Amino acid sequence: MREYLESFNSNDIALGLLRVFIGAALLLKGLNFMFNMHELYDLTAQTLPFSSLMIAHYIVFAHVIGGFCLMIGLLTRTAALSNLPVILGAIFFVHAQEGLFSSGQGLELTIMLAMILCVFGYAKSKFLSVDFYLDQRIEQPKRKSLVGNFI
Repeated sequence: MREYLESFNSNDIALGLLRVFIGAALLLKGLNFMFNMHELYDLTAQTLPFSSLMIAHYIVFAHVIGGFCLMIGLLTRTAALSNLPVILGAIFFVHAQEGLFSSGQGLELTIMLAMILCVFGYAKSKFLSVDFYLDQRIEQPKRKSLVGNFI
């Protein structure tokens, strides 16, 4: 375990732990939306009445699947970027009415989450990541066969 931890620098560990936390938070928020679908449907119907059912299902799908993938580090960039439209929609349609520095601080936290998702969409995940593990398995040098030495 010590060798595994020493193979990463502190930035990789910090981003990995943040990715796991954000993924778990998105997964739990998605499950909350799933079990309270009528509230999510009412919220989306206020802003976009003609497509609220489709948007509500996309929000749940992006949060649950994307949050799980972020949490385990599988398809991290895709999971982060698939959640970004949902978070941007929350910024412009839900929290924009509150304004900055309100008592609930919903807008500030949602903007921060959007920035973190942009970082995960750009940065490659390493620590506690299935993507990194799979990349390491692919990049391992393959053994040469006897036939390969003569060709």
